Amino acid sequence: MNILKAISNVIYYLSEGTAILFSPNHDDYPNIGLQPYSGDPCSKWM
Repeated sequence: MNILKAISNVIYYLSEGTAILFSPNHDDYPNIGLQPYSGDPCSKWM
């Protein structure tokens, strides 16, 4: 009986990981767009 429960737990663990891996992203980052670079350009000797 314990073997069947262990196998069931392993299958549940693997299927839960697979579901998380292939689910759509839930990133809630703000849409801020492309940020322009305002630093100094490289000098010509580099």
